[in-house]
Amino acid sequence: MKTKLRFTTFVFSLYILHSAYAAPTTIDAANHYAYGANLGWIDWRGDTANGAVVGLSVVSGNIYSANVGWINLGDGTPVNGQTYLNNSATDFGVNRDAAGNLRGYAYGANIGWINFEANGAPKMDLLTGQFSGSVYSANCGWISLSNATTYVQSTVFAGNAGSASSKISSITKPAVGSSATITGLGGSSLLYTVQANTNLATATWVNLGSATAAAGGNLQFTDVNAPNFNQRFYRFSNP
Repeated sequence: MKTKLRFTTFVFSLYILHSAYAAPTTIDAANHYAYGANLGWIDWRGDTANGAVVGLSVVSGNIYSANVGWINLGDGTPVNGQTYLNNSATDFGVNRDAAGNLRGYAYGANIGWINFEANGAPKMDLLTGQFSGSVYSANCGWISLSNATTYVQSTVFAGNAGSASSKISSITKPAVGSSATITGLGGSSLLYTVQANTNLATATWVNLGSATAAAGGNLQFTDVNAPNFNQRFYRFSNP
């Protein structure tokens, strides 16, 4: 008999439903400019109330160029609740994976699409929050996120070594009967207890094991017993 497994987390759900236009930018006040030879400086803080917002799985909000106007990074509410599919005008934006890689599309009414792709290797360092690599616009050419004079930096993950809070970014289960892999972000090098619950109406959380966050804060745990349950909910706990 096949069983349907369902996984969720409070923090993750709240984050995904958060609208980029309702929160101030998370880009550092001192380091917030990208540069393109054909369009000049691009301010990732925007007007601070509508600047870029870096999250666990997606980037949202807007960046601003005096020469081409506002550029939209996504609205922070992907249709599948996890990452932008980039397959329609209502579900596009820049995704951030567990390694900090930035992939997807941003859109400016005056310049069209900007590609965040492997070729330019755009990325955010999970420990420092500093951006690197380049993105490409068919109409404006390459835009550098980091160079000899300036770079873009997020304040969300910088200095994460002192924070014990944690968030789940994804839960994957490739096939029926396979293990579930839980990934997230916590404080650098901190030890977390991985807990599961089969019914959120109860407070019965069971300890499954532990996971230590990597230097950049990445957390990962594999639940080999997931196939034994119809549904299971997860969380990281510290202490």
